[in-house]
Parts: sequence; C-alpha cells; structure tokens
Amino acid sequence: MKMAQYGALALLLISAIFSFESKAFTHDYDTYLDEFFADSMTIHHDVEKGKYHKSGNIKISKLNLNPREFIVSLRYTIKPKLFVPFPKKHRSGGIDQVLPIEFATPEGYRLLERDGKLTNDKATLIFEGRESFGKYKDTYKVKVLPVSGKWWAYVWYHNDVNATGWLKISLTIKKIKFIGAYTVASNLRGAKY
Repeated sequence: MKMAQYGALALLLISAIFSFESKAFTHDYDTYLDEFFADSMTIHHDVEKGKYHKSGNIKISKLNLNPREFIVSLRYTIKPKLFVPFPKKHRSGGIDQVLPIEFATPEGYRLLERDGKLTNDKATLIFEGRESFGKYKDTYKVKVLPVSGKWWAYVWYHNDVNATGWLKISLTIKKIKFIGAYTVASNLRGAKY
C-alpha cells in the first residue's frame, strides 16, 4: 500500500471512531435529559410503619395529559410484618388519578380553599384545612375521593415540593382480603419536620 492509501485508511478509521463516540455521547446526553426531566416530575415517599406493615415506599409522578388535566401516577411497595397475612397482590401496585390542571399549581389549592370543594367526572377534592410541618408552613390538607370508590386519600400540598407538591399522603385502600380497609401513611423522602 502506498502512503496515501495508509493515510486515507487512517483518516477513515479516525472519522468512524469519532462518529461512533459522538453518537454514543448524544445518546447518553439524551438519556440524561429524559431522566432529569422525568425526575423533576417525580417525588419519592417513605411509608411509615403501620399495623400490618413495617415499611415501604411510594413513587409519585405528575404526567401531563392535556391542557386541562394531568395524571397523578402513584406506585407503591409495602413490606408486611412477619407472619401477617397481607395478600401479595396488595403489597405493591399503582393508582392513576386524573386531576384538573389547577392542582398542579398553588393557585388551584387557593381556589379549593376558597370554594371548599371541587367535583369533576374523575374525583371530588375537599379542602380540610391547613397544617404546618417544620419548615413546610401552611400546607393544604385535601381529601381526594375518586369516582371509582376503591380508595381515598388525604394529601398535604406545599409549593416547595416538586411534581405534585404532596409532602405527605394518607392513602386508604377500602378492601383488602383478610384485612378490610387499610391505611398507609407516607412522607416525602428526606423531608425533616
């Protein structure tokens, strides 16, 4: 091979390597951005110890549905206490609830406080009062009653919390085999109050 051919081959190899690396970097960067923005719309709660369970966690995501509504996607895992007949199908699961877009902003909670109650075709939201937890002053306590009737919850909203803004949750699942209605309380991971 002539020197020019070696040079061309080397140039081609270098070009291919840099092209591959730039594609790999772009892919990693896109993945990073997707994960960053997904996390900014997601919060994590730790489940408090309860009568039949010792711990657990809840992942709460805010998913934009359309200009008038968003979905709160709640995924939970509960670790039952030893020798408690907590049915396996209720140890983990999820709840998706459509809410009016107003409840993605502090203004929506101010309007609920003023009006006391909001009902749409998916759920009823009832303002229950205000409570403070450490640095989280004047959280909005709201009762969420979904149309399905399978569960209900209290949520404590504070503007300084990302995604849904829910600092605390008390979730009651109405029917669990062997147990009946069962409530799980959770707190924003890392929040001190």
